[in-house]
Amino acid sequence: YVLDQRAIEWRSSMHIVLLVLDADAVAPAGIASGKGFWNGDYDLCMSLKVDNKVFNYTEYNDDRIPIRDVSLHANFKAQYYRVIILALDGFTITFGVCAPDSCKASDVHQMLNDGETSFGVISVENPTSGRGLIKDDPGAIVALCIISIFVAIVLGATAMDIFYITPKRKQHEKEAEIYKETTSKVNHAYDEHGTQATSFTSKNQPNGVYYTEKVSNEANHTYTTLNQEKVLDEVNHVYTTLHLNDARKEYASTNGVTNGSVKNVTPGAKKEDAATNGISNGNVKIVTANVPLPSHKPKPYSPGVGIQIILAFSVYSNLPQLMSVDAPKGSYLALNCIRFLSMAYIILGHTFQLGIYLGDMGVSLENYHFWMYPEYYGKYHNRALTNMQLAVDSFFLLSGFLVAISFLKTLDRQGGRLQLKQMGLYFFHRFWRLTPVYMILIMFLATLFKYTGDGPLWPLRMNEVEGCRMHWWTNLLYINNLYIPGPLCMGWAWYLANDMQFYIAAPVFVFALYKKPVVGYILTGLSFLGSIIAISVLHAQGKGDFVQDYIKPYTRIGPYIIGIWLGYFIWRTKA
Repeated sequence: YVLDQRAIEWRSSMHIVLLVLDADAVAPAGIASGKGFWNGDYDLCMSLKVDNKVFNYTEYNDDRIPIRDVSLHANFKAQYYRVIILALDGFTITFGVCAPDSCKASDVHQMLNDGETSFGVISVENPTSGRGLIKDDPGAIVALCIISIFVAIVLGATAMDIFYITPKRKQHEKEAEIYKETTSKVNHAYDEHGTQATSFTSKNQPNGVYYTEKVSNEANHTYTTLNQEKVLDEVNHVYTTLHLNDARKEYASTNGVTNGSVKNVTPGAKKEDAATNGISNGNVKIVTANVPLPSHKPKPYSPGVGIQIILAFSVYSNLPQLMSVDAPKGSYLALNCIRFLSMAYIILGHTFQLGIYLGDMGVSLENYHFWMYPEYYGKYHNRALTNMQLAVDSFFLLSGFLVAISFLKTLDRQGGRLQLKQMGLYFFHRFWRLTPVYMILIMFLATLFKYTGDGPLWPLRMNEVEGCRMHWWTNLLYINNLYIPGPLCMGWAWYLANDMQFYIAAPVFVFALYKKPVVGYILTGLSFLGSIIAISVLHAQGKGDFVQDYIKPYTRIGPYIIGIWLGYFIWRTKA
């Protein structure tokens, strides 16, 4: 059939409405097996906008008889809402609803609860509410300024390194290489009387030649062939060697030296044509600019302290070092393999664990209740994944091992004595190596992170962000695993806190092992045994959770103690 003009206009005006409905979530297959997260089309919903359009349509009664014509004026943007409803047996379903932005979350809640069919709505959230704009957030502006300053310093330091420091360093390296060449050649140059030369021709001096073989005084022989040897391909640094030729004196070669280069001419020319700076009457003359021979090796370029501080931010200098696979002498290369395997193991386990549950949102993804516990945690063959957190202990072991080895070697160098300066540097170096970058990350998380994303899964309330805004100082002091006044800031940073606390305590254990091994073994053994007892008691009391057990130093020090024992054994046996 043929649509009339009115029907075409109606379909065109209703197109935006259909798109809004299309962005709503629809029920997928597999609900009974636990599929409880229906996103809908977030991007489509947030892109829809109606600018002053009039929707014309006709209302009909139940018998499809027209009642009246209606004109609806619309001007709105679409807004995505995340709805959580209660299903059977405590199972929740989360789905997306696309509605005009004139609707509040409470309106959507009322619409779903008060309609002909009640959905048992638990909550309705606008994932974009409360974000605001960066320009209205003083904390975010300050953070951007600080980060911009660091970026500017990095760019400036890199530019200075490339265009100023590196050329000067290469120039000094070239001078050192020239010196190396001249010490083997110029220092053996001779003048016409057979004495050693005392001067050389510097760069950019014309007609500069060193003859590096002593002249023969045979009457009927002369040196007619000049063999050119260039050092570093420098045009104005020419070193020549004279070789004996049986040609008679009257057939001496013309050996013109022009602009620092040597021109070889066949020995067919007569004596009177010989150049004054070449061979004359069997004598060799050195053309020189009267510059003294180098008396010492040029020192490598060493910029001042201020320049070195700036260069610490240079990408040009630091990137090759960061990407280098070279290891200093005495390194334990096998540790890199342990680090890699442990890191891969931890990432694999967290991919399963955290990819299923969104803790900050308080909602689960598909099949959480139906798969996580009965399948993932319940089946024996998954034990390798569900116990992946034990791989963290390998890092504690490595840390204890390296600290023990380093500290014992230092004690050896110092005759078994502790020095105040050495201990101060021991603690300061660890704090300074970790803390600046650590604090920058916390600042970013507390101020800017919430502006970095959006979507149906983007959390409305970020516990990590709130924890960093309120309790960042506990991370600065590395006590965030002991003092927890509220939400954790960067909850995964519990490892840094433990490692710092073990690092502070390690000198007591290692010094005791060095001075009195029996005392050292008693101290470390009691600490190891105490850790096992603490873990057992906490689990017996039902407190074996993340906060009370998993992140505490008295439950995690065991592997660190084993690392100290291993380091002491390797040092003692000189393995």
